[in-house]
Amino acid sequence: MKFCSYCGSQLADGAKFCTECGAKAEVSAPEPAYEPPVQQTYEPPVQQAYEPPVQQAYEPPVQQAYEPPVQQAYEPPVQQAYEPPV
Repeated sequence: MKFCSYCGSQLADGAKFCTECGAKAEVSAPEPAYEPPVQQTYEPPVQQAYEPPVQQAYEPPVQQAYEPPVQQAYEPPVQQAYEPPV
């Protein structure tokens, strides 16, 4: 059964024009019968066994003995004698 794409009226089999509006009937290939898609079975991914990381023994950092900085003797800056401007 075909229908007019312009006015929606039912067309007779083999009709080339619509009897209601005169529009040209478009020839199209018949639609294939609906076939539902084939459903595949679900396969969960393969899980590998859990291997915890290997922990190494804790080694604290080596601390060096504290040595305070060497202080030098204070030497005040050398002051020059004042000379007034001429």
